[in-house]
Amino acid sequence: MSPTVYILSRNHFDNTWRRCWDRPYDCGGAGYVGYVTVERAVTDAMLAIASRDDGYSFEIESSRLLRRYVQDNPDSLEALKGLWERGRFALLGSGEVIPDANMTRGETLVRNLAEGIWWCEEAFGRRPTVGWHADGFGSSGQFPQIFAGVGLRWIAALSYRTPSRDYWRGLDGTVAFIGKLPNQYVVDYVKYPPCPQCGGAGCEACGGYGLHFIRRLEAGTWIDDLTAAAATLTFFGEEVLPPEDLPRAVAEHESPVRHVFGTHETLRGILADRIAACDHPPAEQVSPEPDGNPTTSGCLVSRIELKRRHRFAEAALTLAETLAALTGRAATEVPIDLPRTQAEIPGRIAPWEASREGSAPDLPPLRDLWRDLCFGAFHDALPGTLIDPAYDEVMDLYDHLEDACAAHLRRGDGTGRTLFNAVAKAGGVREIWPVVALPEGPLALRVGGREVPVLDRTTTAAGTERLWADLPAIAPGAGVDVEVVRAGPGGRETIEDEIIRWSGEHIAVEAGAGGVIDLRCDGQTCLHRGGWGVGELIVEKDIGDPWATRDPDRPRRGTASTARRVSAARTGRCLELTYEGTDPGAEPRYQAPDPMVLRLRWRQRWRFYRDHPYVDLRTEIDWSSYHRRIRIAFPTGWPTEELWTEVPCGVLKRPRYEMGPTGWNNAGGDWPAVGWGGVEYGGAGVAVLNRGTPSYRCEDGTVLVSVLRSPAFPNCLEEPDSYSAPAYERMRDPGRYVFEHRIVPYAGTWADAGIVEQAEAFGAPVALTDSPGPAAGLSGLPVGVLISAVKPARKGKGLVIRLVEMTGRARRFELGVPGAFASAVATNLLEDELSALEISDRGVAIEIGPWRVLTLLLRR
Repeated sequence: MSPTVYILSRNHFDNTWRRCWDRPYDCGGAGYVGYVTVERAVTDAMLAIASRDDGYSFEIESSRLLRRYVQDNPDSLEALKGLWERGRFALLGSGEVIPDANMTRGETLVRNLAEGIWWCEEAFGRRPTVGWHADGFGSSGQFPQIFAGVGLRWIAALSYRTPSRDYWRGLDGTVAFIGKLPNQYVVDYVKYPPCPQCGGAGCEACGGYGLHFIRRLEAGTWIDDLTAAAATLTFFGEEVLPPEDLPRAVAEHESPVRHVFGTHETLRGILADRIAACDHPPAEQVSPEPDGNPTTSGCLVSRIELKRRHRFAEAALTLAETLAALTGRAATEVPIDLPRTQAEIPGRIAPWEASREGSAPDLPPLRDLWRDLCFGAFHDALPGTLIDPAYDEVMDLYDHLEDACAAHLRRGDGTGRTLFNAVAKAGGVREIWPVVALPEGPLALRVGGREVPVLDRTTTAAGTERLWADLPAIAPGAGVDVEVVRAGPGGRETIEDEIIRWSGEHIAVEAGAGGVIDLRCDGQTCLHRGGWGVGELIVEKDIGDPWATRDPDRPRRGTASTARRVSAARTGRCLELTYEGTDPGAEPRYQAPDPMVLRLRWRQRWRFYRDHPYVDLRTEIDWSSYHRRIRIAFPTGWPTEELWTEVPCGVLKRPRYEMGPTGWNNAGGDWPAVGWGGVEYGGAGVAVLNRGTPSYRCEDGTVLVSVLRSPAFPNCLEEPDSYSAPAYERMRDPGRYVFEHRIVPYAGTWADAGIVEQAEAFGAPVALTDSPGPAAGLSGLPVGVLISAVKPARKGKGLVIRLVEMTGRARRFELGVPGAFASAVATNLLEDELSALEISDRGVAIEIGPWRVLTLLLRR
């Protein structure tokens, strides 16, 4: 057979970015339709070509798009099924969307793939066979295991910084094939402006789409000098229509090289032997890199509220699903008195997708909520690289998720109160999410015969309440009865000393009028004021766009010189110190040394506990600036520049690196850290836990956590050759913010100190609800093995428990489960049964390898 070029036709279907997903928006007197409409136009065009020509084939990247297209065009399903059966269409295996892989919990990556594949199986009777992660900013070190867990051993698309060889060995040892055939692109990144006839409203001239199709891809590019056996020619864009005459051009083209249409499923057959070699890959073809990082580190900070809201939404949905799974029933109605963020009619959860208004159920099922959460993880949503109207749409999505999860947690008779814990194992000072109304004033909780004062009672920017209290350990999946009472007068003593020295059981601190000087744990100094103050806010020059810093000149200045202590008090349980200050570079107004900072005021509250070996820091920032970044410094004084970081379903050690290239996808010096980052030296360590601020760096033993950026260069968001719609001013993130961090000093290693458990508990709220939780939860989990999910089985009646080994050690233990079960099996991530597990009255015998994700299915 002569050399063959396989012609691939697809579009990179963004779900949100320069447009909203579902909502049109107005800018400069014109209307800009959402991506649902753009993608419908492209898919319509591909189907039209396929209907006219028996050879043409095409692909779609994600289930979310295809499901929405089929919902809006029900007659298309049979046509698409027929095309797929004939090898002329394929859905690629990216899952619901192509997600961010650095800032989500591992369970979100799992569920994104599983939900997308499950829907495809239900709608088409088949599963995607080729893994796909195009345009994702960074690739998780657990991707090989997660993709293999849904049956995808070939990941045909990774982007930007990628493993360097054809086989990629993931954190747990699973290998994915990431090679491909030689390829040439025919590409156009045109973005279609509004139709000039109707201004984007939709008319006969634009076919009702509201778009001005100023150009489309053109046929005429060929590979006529191919020396290899096979290659690909890919017609590709982000909005652009495919070449209408491509089948005719292929038929008429004379060449010594054969040109035929195909899909990646065609290529999978050609590469079958190389894909099958994943289990025993050639050593010289295995990449040395553990993941696809660092890259585009500006994404870890831009539009920071998206990261913080997504982190809470992950925890909220885990709470709701765990309760439903263990009680064996899901909620269907919305309580009239539900405290919530959406200002809609009581008793209804407003749908966030405009086109579904009026047709959505009062309370979306948990599966729909998982799909929506995956949408929030999309690689231009969570990274914050989107325009303002799209940002508002995604924030409405998080309101929707929070309210729907709260309704799923409210299923009692409205009288008793329960604290329900989902999957976290650690007790101590934890966030409480009340989904019931609370009395006014200071509160306390009576838990197990002990009165626990509420340390904090705050209201989020979205308008819902949060409490913090020092709770006893509650088993994963367990609920405990609690009584909410008014708190009595507390013994609070004001401290006037200029230098304050205080000691608890583990923590000792020395603090002055301008900040914390020294922090010790069990007698050993762990944080000490040096080049930077302990917890000092640092203002850094950061010229760039939402993706990346563009200028390697990044001078910094501290703010400690303006700090002053505004309060100091101790109780029987803790010491609280509060400082506030400004930015010395932003004063005096109108004559400031740094005119890029229009305003920066900050306030920090430190809380040191009598009984706990950690410290909580709450930082409030009010700012408006251009091209600046704010970091918080935690100096140890230790001679190390290596940083431990949590990644989805694992932990990696990262070296210090400096910003190199200045392109839009450069890495600016930071590493992603999902729940915590920390340093170790000389048998001790310090971990800094976060609640949605995942950008970390280590310099000379100082952990630097980035919390805000104000990029003002609208790279990619402003392309006048396509259209100009400057709706991106709020990418600078002006406004008021509250950030919470927990500093955990420890002896030994993070793995032995239970840092992953503490980070999980710090980021996961306990629900205060009227639903009676199960009397007992899960037990027997060793340190370092976390619960990723507790969910109803996808098919039949059963309980699914997903475990993750987070320390790199093989484990054997017995998992105690609530209730009696007749059988237990290990499954893959799609819940296909693999092997039977030993089960007894005591629980399930578990063997789990280093960094493994293990899924169990229990049947009653």
